[in-house]
Amino acid sequence: MMKTITKTLVKTFMFFTVITLLTSCEKDESMEQFTDLNTESKEIKFDFDQFGKTHNAYLEYVWNFEERANPEARFKYGKTFVDPTFGSFDTNLTWQELDKSIGFHKRRVDQILNGKYNANEEGLSPAMTKFLNNLATTVKSAADKKLTVGEFAKKISEIEKEVYASQKINIDLERGVSNDGASMLAISSILKYSVQYWTAFDSDGDNGDDTPMARRGIWRALADAWGYVSAWTDNGDGSYSWDHDSALVNADCVSDKVREN
Repeated sequence: MMKTITKTLVKTFMFFTVITLLTSCEKDESMEQFTDLNTESKEIKFDFDQFGKTHNAYLEYVWNFEERANPEARFKYGKTFVDPTFGSFDTNLTWQELDKSIGFHKRRVDQILNGKYNANEEGLSPAMTKFLNNLATTVKSAADKKLTVGEFAKKISEIEKEVYASQKINIDLERGVSNDGASMLAISSILKYSVQYWTAFDSDGDNGDDTPMARRGIWRALADAWGYVSAWTDNGDGSYSWDHDSALVNADCVSDKVREN
């Protein structure tokens, strides 16, 4: 099991539109030192669906907690979750910090579903900005057309194929960091699996391909995926990376916090 990496997340509201959760430890190695999973290779060694599977496993874990009716108790219990791939979820993120950030996440999701989202306000790289705008447009279209879970999964698969074809994929599980391309796949995975989870949650366990996606489920899934977006680190060289622990915990805690919405 990967050694636990404890990170301190600091939230800063910038111009009332951008929330940044920065890890307290500055990355002292360059992106070139990552394990390179080049997209031109015929074999990709890491299954990025693991991001979505871990996300859903966490949500199930805290929902099976005996004090699940208490959101703060679920949050604290979630710190005991340990994933075989990504390690411990016991970071220094506090309930008070998470609670203060929820308003921002809700507004951002509403912007996506209302067609008013602009990824330029996230302050990320041009490639990631383009990806997020495309993903937001895809989700809004899927919601408007009332696609089924299976139809939506196909849309996300098309986006994932575009990422593999156009982006360099770098991921380092030891350091717990991904570059833009790998993070695009992580975000897509979390969104895809989150839609399945919330559809089943609202449909008595039915998350089959023919099950229509509920708008409330899509709303929650967007909070999940864009919760991951919030946990980025500026490498200082024009590139951005995501700490897996911080990003996954942020996505999952935001997801569970909006469970009642």
